[in-house]
This record gives sequence, C-alpha cells and structure tokens, in this order.
Amino acid sequence: MKDLKPPSKSMAKSMSEKELEKMASTPTHGKPKHKHDS
Repeated sequence: MKDLKPPSKSMAKSMSEKELEKMASTPTHGKPKHKHDS
C-alpha cells in the first residue's frame, strides 16, 4: 500500500522535502535569515 499515496500525502512530502532542503541549504547557526521559527 506504499505505492498508493494520496495527493495530500505527496504534497506534504514535497513540502517537507523542500523545507528540509531549504533548512539544510541555509546555515542556521544563530543566523535567522527567515524567522519562521520565531
């Protein structure tokens, strides 16, 4: 049932992956470029 992934899940995954990529790409070492956590 892993092949059957709903669009919502796919979207969430895509978003998560993008967010993770952004986070990994952005060095957040005390340098809050985009304060989305605050």
